[in-house]
Amino acid sequence: MGSDARFATVQGRRANQAEIIAAVSDFTHRHTKQELLKHLGARCVRAGQRRARRLRRPALRRARYAGVGAPSRPRSRDRIAGVAIKMSETPGRVRHRAPLLGEHTDEYLISIGCSTADIARLRADKIVA
Repeated sequence: MGSDARFATVQGRRANQAEIIAAVSDFTHRHTKQELLKHLGARCVRAGQRRARRLRRPALRRARYAGVGAPSRPRSRDRIAGVAIKMSETPGRVRHRAPLLGEHTDEYLISIGCSTADIARLRADKIVA
């Protein structure tokens, strides 16, 4: 596959994704995890085992991925997936939820010089939410 022109670009790889998945699946099914790790490591490809069976247990999955409530909406029932990879030196955390559609529109439009009349017209014309 490495020299096949069909896979030379992202677009080509996307167009032939089924073939790539089949080839990778075929290759990985013929080897043990240890063989794959050794093979990939020899080619400087970072790889590691995922303990999927353990993560199927709901309590462990909840502890590991720690879904948290939307920080800026404490009474909300919305849950945001926590940080999956836990690092000791630089631990990640959910600081805020993603903005809702149109939540910051007025603030942004005013910051670039739009008047309230301009914003009302943009809304009436369904250009902004």
